[in-house]
Amino acid sequence: MDAREARLIFHECIPQRGKKMRLGFTLVEISIASLVISILAASIVTCLCFLAAIANATLDTRSAQDRAEKVFAILKLPIAHCGYGMPKESAEYTRSFNSIRKNPFDWPGPASVDDFTSAGGMRNSAVCRLVYAIPSRIVTMREASVSESNARIPVDGKLDTMEVAPNKTNPNSTKNWIVFGATLPVSCPFWLSGPPEVSGSETILALSFVNPLPDDSKKLIVPENDELCAIRAMKCWVDGYNKNDFALYTDDLLGSGAQPRVIGVIDARFEIAASRNLLRVFLITRGNKRYNYEVSTTPPPGWPEGYATTISPEAKRYKLYTHRASFELRNF
Repeated sequence: MDAREARLIFHECIPQRGKKMRLGFTLVEISIASLVISILAASIVTCLCFLAAIANATLDTRSAQDRAEKVFAILKLPIAHCGYGMPKESAEYTRSFNSIRKNPFDWPGPASVDDFTSAGGMRNSAVCRLVYAIPSRIVTMREASVSESNARIPVDGKLDTMEVAPNKTNPNSTKNWIVFGATLPVSCPFWLSGPPEVSGSETILALSFVNPLPDDSKKLIVPENDELCAIRAMKCWVDGYNKNDFALYTDDLLGSGAQPRVIGVIDARFEIAASRNLLRVFLITRGNKRYNYEVSTTPPPGWPEGYATTISPEAKRYKLYTHRASFELRNF
């Protein structure tokens, strides 16, 4: 490069008089860019708020569903074994338990609800009562044929005294009672009238019962390999919990009293469809998010018509959800 070319390049780099150089964005360009950014930011914030609302609603629905599933899980086993080895008709049921005037022996059967109609014509069946049998894995060693009120039946294992307890004269606890599911010709519960006698590999049970047969001379047969089952009972309902909340309570009638099992269950109703051997359960549960204002109606959508329900002002500050399930009473 010679000296003349270098002077020309230097001359081009020096700002010339009368020429305007663009050193940045114009005010219009900045304004347009700011407008575009604000629109995009508003859209992003709106989208994020919408996604957060969906996430909160999903979590709320999931928590309410979890509560309902816990209730159904509590009811599942008692319903599955409800009435096993017991008479189903009210009169026979009471008579088979020696006409004891104490819960659960004076209930109208193995499965019942407090079904009544209020003055306003609304149904109210808010307490469910179940009597069921728990398998013990202990079976009879041989067939036993009994006709009198006392029986001695051999079984192949030792009884757990925490599960069953003998009582000769006053069998007023479910722990005193057992059943054999295949008793012929009819179902019949027994109570342990004396301590078990261990003889080698077998245990002799001293049992008493109320003969269900119309003719006392006829024999009641307990087949070989028939499993012994302990009788238990459960009552469940919804009641207040910690002043402003509600919970599902159960009582096993063994002395522990009412126990809160699932917190956040606002209401529960029960129906027995005898013609189809079904127990229907209707629940109202709440979500976890508490609002500063009432967000739920009374009753929530999906609640069956004809059932009265009173939702407290505190409960209305939560999203409320309705659930329903049907369980087969397979031993009826």
